[in-house]
Amino acid sequence: MQKAVRWIAPSRSQKDEPQERYVHSPLKSPDSTRVLILEPASSFDARIAISVKEVSLHDNPRYEALSYSWDGQNATERISCQGRSLLVTRNCHLALKWLRLPRKKRALWIDSISINQEDVLEKSAQVGFMHDIYAMASRTVVWLGEPDAQASLAFEQLRAFASESSRLDAQSSAANFVSRTRSQFVSTSREWLHSRSRLL
Repeated sequence: MQKAVRWIAPSRSQKDEPQERYVHSPLKSPDSTRVLILEPASSFDARIAISVKEVSLHDNPRYEALSYSWDGQNATERISCQGRSLLVTRNCHLALKWLRLPRKKRALWIDSISINQEDVLEKSAQVGFMHDIYAMASRTVVWLGEPDAQASLAFEQLRAFASESSRLDAQSSAANFVSRTRSQFVSTSREWLHSRSRLL
């Protein structure tokens, strides 16, 4: 008597995740770097999909630069890069999820992706003009980690400080206001930054 064989459909992650590994193509010019294009998604939890293109700094390309902490993390999070599989760190993966727009593509320069980490000569050359890469970016986004209650409180106090300071006379009660709020703000900020350093 034959046993009935039950067919189990592959999970969504098995069907959708690219299996072939992405490999960086060599840069064609010594003054070039790579900019990644982050594809939009309406769902925060949608798989990250990017493409990579080589750009010359002489052409003044438009992109944003990302600054974040590697903190010795291993690349364990899988994203799709031009239809292939690319592993990035958890910090990088989270930053991409929060920076992704719902309807528009976003051009970013991220060192761990824009530079071929397996090519020692390329890494050395790219690090040599990293100052120019950041200087030419339309802006630099600093990723400190996912938002939490402490982060919200710290930024609320920053906004309150800026708002109150703008209303104060340059020579009147500024000193009193700074003295009144400084200890509370510094304490909250230090606690929040300390928690960020443990997570990054």
